[in-house]
Amino acid sequence: NNSAEYGKYRIGNRIGLTQLDAEQLADLYATEVGSCVANVLVTEATCVDRNGADGQPWRDQHGQDCDLYRWAEESGQISSCSLYISALYCCKCGGAWLVQSSSPIAATTTTRTTATMTTTTSTTTTTTTTTTTTPTTT
Repeated sequence: NNSAEYGKYRIGNRIGLTQLDAEQLADLYATEVGSCVANVLVTEATCVDRNGADGQPWRDQHGQDCDLYRWAEESGQISSCSLYISALYCCKCGGAWLVQSSSPIAATTTTRTTATMTTTTSTTTTTTTTTTTTPTTT
């Protein structure tokens, strides 16, 4: 809780805001914009293959992309694409991005995601989310 240390930390959960970050940001602007309300994270995450450093779909040094690694595994050419560099870039191989979106709060309920944790190993991705939904009184 030392404010002099705050510069050493980045907000958000990996590369995005957590639900708590979004709610705190909305609270900060509530005095300026009375109707400022944080969107709610959607709990379903979508896997998206990562791009290469050039911003184009990823390819290894031999020009092979995620589709080729998936095909090689499915056809039995390789035992698991997670054993190769593709494990860092391709959904099927255990890498890539898990993308979570947000939506406006529904008028009849308030949903608060209190914890989201995603763990990825070379063979398994586990996501644990705790969500509480309560009726909104009008």
